[in-house]
Amino acid sequence: MEKAFCRIRLAAGLLLLLLLASRAVHADDTAPTTDTDFDVVQVDLNGQFFNRLLPFDVPFIITGAVPAGVSTLRVRCQVLDAQGKPEKECWPEQVWRNTTDPAAPSPRFRVLVPRLEAEHYFQFVFAFEKKITSEEAQAFAIRVAAAFDPVLWGTSSSSNDLPLRGDLTTDEVKTLRQRLMDSLQQVTGVSDVATPGSIFNSATPFEDVRRDFKQILLPVRDAQGAIRSAVATYQGELPNLNQNLAQLRTDPPLIRLRDALKSEAAPAGSQAHADTIDAALAVENAPLLLLGDPALASADALSAFLERSDPYYKDAEARIGALRTLLGNGLLTSEGKPQPFLGPLIEGGRITLDEVKTLVEQSRPTGLVGSIDRALARVDGDLLGDAGVQGALQERSTAVSAMAREYRRRVENVTGVSGSTVGNFQTQSNNYISADTGFSCSPELSECSTYVGSNFYFAPVNKAAPLRQFGPFFSRESLKRRVALMLGLTVQGIADDKTREDLFGSQSLLVGLGARMTNSVRLTAGALVFRKLSPNPLSTDKKLTTTYFFSMSFDIDVVPALKGFGKLFTP
Repeated sequence: MEKAFCRIRLAAGLLLLLLLASRAVHADDTAPTTDTDFDVVQVDLNGQFFNRLLPFDVPFIITGAVPAGVSTLRVRCQVLDAQGKPEKECWPEQVWRNTTDPAAPSPRFRVLVPRLEAEHYFQFVFAFEKKITSEEAQAFAIRVAAAFDPVLWGTSSSSNDLPLRGDLTTDEVKTLRQRLMDSLQQVTGVSDVATPGSIFNSATPFEDVRRDFKQILLPVRDAQGAIRSAVATYQGELPNLNQNLAQLRTDPPLIRLRDALKSEAAPAGSQAHADTIDAALAVENAPLLLLGDPALASADALSAFLERSDPYYKDAEARIGALRTLLGNGLLTSEGKPQPFLGPLIEGGRITLDEVKTLVEQSRPTGLVGSIDRALARVDGDLLGDAGVQGALQERSTAVSAMAREYRRRVENVTGVSGSTVGNFQTQSNNYISADTGFSCSPELSECSTYVGSNFYFAPVNKAAPLRQFGPFFSRESLKRRVALMLGLTVQGIADDKTREDLFGSQSLLVGLGARMTNSVRLTAGALVFRKLSPNPLSTDKKLTTTYFFSMSFDIDVVPALKGFGKLFTP
């Protein structure tokens, strides 16, 4: 009677499991309805990393922050081969469009992407589109001017030739374009523009880029040619000027006049004239500017040289001009007679009238002092005048600013494209192990028992992935996610104290091969291992033996649903 009642309870429990299995099958056929049903993976586009191991066999959501102003984000996935190179596309490109406010700071995107396979490495490519704002375009123009300036100027070489002029070389074009694109990305976050044929479009042919550069940079290079010509003119004037200055410092009549004006015989007020001569004799040579000189290493270096030279020319012209006035108008009267302050000096033999007349001749345009005075004004103009080096340098600065404004015009309100690659991310590669519980029945023993066991799959398995998506039951992709080796122990003993006893105390071993019918329900067949007793009541021999069994089980995570029916599993 007790045995019959036990079997009734086991049959009722089996019926309940069948009912729950039917509900599980129905649940497996229900697709997620909201994004809360999906795994969410955070991605950092700046750092280029995900925050976790990627899910496999199920769609999941990728989310993260994009730069302000992004209107569209495109997500691509590539499977990598053993060498880490892209082998194929995982799935078609996924697109997120910003339907809120593109100008909002750090908007976040959410993209539902198709499933990935287990045991693979992947590379994700994120490309976003945005319109370049006027503020970004202005900042870009400033950066371009600073980045282009040294490249356009070039570097001084051993040939003593002024930097860049003439046609752009291939290396110059490549360098300029790289700096242009780097500046665009640093300011706006985009690395390309969508406009075909644009110099900012990576698909634009190299020769088209060269022609565009040649046109837009021509005024800058023309100004650099003018700088070179002005420098050459300045250099041509310096040798004669500095030679005359050196001759002036040792001119005998001028030195005798100065010494005479400083002597005790000189009348009152003569010291001022002596100071004028001393000031002129103290004028140093004009500053040199040679091709290949550090002052020509950059536009800033040349500008600094001009600033240092300006005080020299102002001072030198004032001193030589004062000396020329003294010699031309201050030594002889209109009748050609010595000025009164010279009378005592001539009478005392400190200077002769002929020397005074020689000094007067030096003030003439062709005289030594007159030549120096005119040369200083001329060389000053060659260096610091509007038609000289300074004027050409200013013209170059204006051309650089115009170039920057043109590039600003070309990018403002243009749709820019940028990309970020997140590489070498792996999905799970460990084989899956699950725990389950259920009923096993051994026809030869006419016994059924509950059991708990572990299932060892031959590949990674994602329990959240519906099995139907892997094709027919007996397809390779389906079977490797369904079939598992099972090891378990019976919960109730199968011993009858006459013919058999349990393998371990009151439990016996189950070894079998099972297959999932649904995500949580499994059918298994295999061997039940127990000890067989000798039929001779006087013998104590026990032999290890087996019999076949069939079972139906649920994964452990489903068992809590059976909590209210736990008493049915009690013998």
